[in-house]
Amino acid sequence: MKEITEIKMLPTNKICIHYGKQIEVLTLQEFNDLMRYRIRKANRENDIRSTLLIVIMLITGVILAMKIIQILG
Repeated sequence: MKEITEIKMLPTNKICIHYGKQIEVLTLQEFNDLMRYRIRKANRENDIRSTLLIVIMLITGVILAMKIIQILG
């Protein structure tokens, strides 16, 4: 996903989006669709990261519990 560097509203009720040196002109509906897509994609990526973090924490917890049992037992 390209990083948006600037968003401008044009007098013709169109949106001008700058991706570094690349420029894209969209209607309001196209802009809304693009933003919805980017938000959905970011949310999906965040969900994957959260799931991986939980799995890593569970594995770390099991390893820690095993070490404590080994020390005490």
